[in-house]
This record gives sequence, structure tokens and C-alpha cells, in this order.
Amino acid sequence: MRINTMIDEYRRLLRLAERDKKMIKDKLTKLDRRRTMTLQKRIHEFHDEVFAEVDCLKCGNCCREVGPRIIEPDIVRIAKDQNMKKNTYIAHTMVSDEDGDWVFKDCPPCPYLGENNFCHIYDVRPRACKDYPHTKDRDIHKRLKRLAIDTQYCPAAYLIVNKIIEEFKP
Repeated sequence: MRINTMIDEYRRLLRLAERDKKMIKDKLTKLDRRRTMTLQKRIHEFHDEVFAEVDCLKCGNCCREVGPRIIEPDIVRIAKDQNMKKNTYIAHTMVSDEDGDWVFKDCPPCPYLGENNFCHIYDVRPRACKDYPHTKDRDIHKRLKRLAIDTQYCPAAYLIVNKIIEEFKP
């Protein structure tokens, strides 16, 4: 199914994710841990299937609603791209959150989110942005609670979770 009216379809999926929030959390919590390698492999396959259809540029909700955690290599890479020294970049653009992690000031929305959901630093974007919703991570099967939360922000995460629930019937 090729999604033609992307924005409307994504909004619909996010409404469904909100409606199904408790069911998703309950089902992902109940998944049989004995199938971890199979589960992880299938989640990676579901990721590829879903992202063959989903166009993040037609959504951008993660950039508007979720602030990424910024790690040291991200800071160095972005500072260099912005022609700034690391400490100057941190002072001008970063704050430490309640967990002690670096995040962008006044985020969300992301300060680099541009018109038509384009990222002004796409080539050097933070790893958390590049990997979102983290469904290709090696240990995704251990972070299903986080994936359940991500369905509230990412239509692709919602579609992936539905595939997990349909196949594994927790």
C-alpha cells in the first residue's frame, strides 16, 4: 500500500496510536522473551518494510515533539559543521537535561528543523535522530517499552508495532 496523502495518513496513524496506547504497552510487555533473536530479526525486517513506504519528510513529528539525546561525537561533528569550537557550540546551543544528557536548547522542536521537514544539519545530525525510532538497533527486543512510547510520535513505529503484535500475538 503506497501512502498517497502522507500527512493525513500519518495524523490518522498517530490518533490510532493514542487510542491503542494501553493495548500496545500491554502486548509488548507480554512478548515471550524466549524468542528474542527471532523477534529482533523480525523487527529489523518490519523496519525495512515500513520505511520502504513511509516518507519521514512528509511527517517530521519526531523533530517537532521529541528532543534527541546528544552524545559527545555528535557535539564534535555538529560543532565542526557549524564552524565552532566544541565548548562554544555547547554554550550557545546545548543544555544538560534532568538525566545529565546533552540536549538542544528550547527543543522540541528541533532548532535545525526547516521548512518541509528538512533538517539543516542532516549530514551531521545526531545519532539519536539518524536511528529514530531505533527499530534497527541491535537490542531492540530489550527496549520494547520505549518502542511503545515511540508509537505516540512516529507513525512508522506504530506500523512496526502492529506488525509485531500481529505476528507474535502476545
